[in-house]
Amino acid sequence: MTSSYLEGDCNALAAWGYNRDRKQGKKQVVVGLLTDSQGEPVSVQVYRGNTSDLKTFDQRVHEVILEDGRRFVLRCNPIRQVQMRQSREQKQRALEEAVRKANRYLEDHPRAKVETQRKQLAARLASLNVQDLLKLTVNQRQLGLSLDAQALQAAAQTVHDRYKDLSRVERDFRTLKTGHMEFRPWFVCTEDNTQVHALTAMMALKVRRYLERAWRPLEVTVEEGLRELEQLSIMELVHSESGKVVARQMPEPNVRQKQLLEALGLTLPSKVPEAKVTVVTRKKIQHVRRTLVK
Repeated sequence: MTSSYLEGDCNALAAWGYNRDRKQGKKQVVVGLLTDSQGEPVSVQVYRGNTSDLKTFDQRVHEVILEDGRRFVLRCNPIRQVQMRQSREQKQRALEEAVRKANRYLEDHPRAKVETQRKQLAARLASLNVQDLLKLTVNQRQLGLSLDAQALQAAAQTVHDRYKDLSRVERDFRTLKTGHMEFRPWFVCTEDNTQVHALTAMMALKVRRYLERAWRPLEVTVEEGLRELEQLSIMELVHSESGKVVARQMPEPNVRQKQLLEALGLTLPSKVPEAKVTVVTRKKIQHVRRTLVK
């Protein structure tokens, strides 16, 4: 979660709240970013500016902000922890009883197939979603059930690692706010437009992360790579009398530009058709270009 302040107060979700940006006297919105286990953004949602973390997470959390500005989200729910352990133990007891029942069946029916009973128990494990923690064993005509201690430890370690990955999400928030994605200031008013603006910024963040991964082996930052590629300009051949564009050609990229493009799996066309589109921008562009003076 993060907050983002507004320059105006006409946004449908604008409200007074705890401002993490230390901006006094400004209303804000609260933004929640959801990522997968690798930290890749998958969803974003904008809430009213007075929404607390307790209303956007399933479990109680506590926020601690240090003097140097670092933010820690602490979560400890012993009640839920006990409930999860009891649920796991209950499932294990039920499966152990099922294993004993299967072994009695195999003893009473010498012609019964062990594999049939094993498949039935494996399906039961999958239905209870404990197949990664409990393992079935077969010893001649006897089935067994054991707890995989390493898998249980790995699951706990995964939770720990994902918690530490919050630092990546915090970095994403800083990139959205202070980078070139124009996440703020907000120039939208309605709730729908606010949600769409956040979604567009998140999609831009995904593109930036892709560029970052592709150019990391080249030891090039996203900003450096984009500045290098910005030097590629389309050359136009214009008829001197009619003023019409006769041809539009892409120049040959230099060595560094080729490396950046190859890392992205891109190749440039030799000829570029005229793009008949209108680009909307908030930056003012002079209608009359200045003539270069030699």
